[in-house]
Amino acid sequence: MLEVVTKMLKEVDFNTATLSDILQKLSDHFDVEDEESEAGSEKEKEEEVKAEAGSDKEKEGEEEKLED
Repeated sequence: MLEVVTKMLKEVDFNTATLSDILQKLSDHFDVEDEESEAGSEKEKEEEVKAEAGSDKEKEGEEEKLED
């Protein structure tokens, strides 16, 4: 896998390519479907939102304690 990635990166024109372009080439080469990567990404986003929501609730609770 390292050899494939190294070869691809040597062929990439970094003046015009984006990270998405590179990831697309890798997923095409290794036969990874976009749906799988999007599902993982979607799950990560959901977890991040939940973590933020939990953090906001904790801050609200701390602020209420300070006000009392």
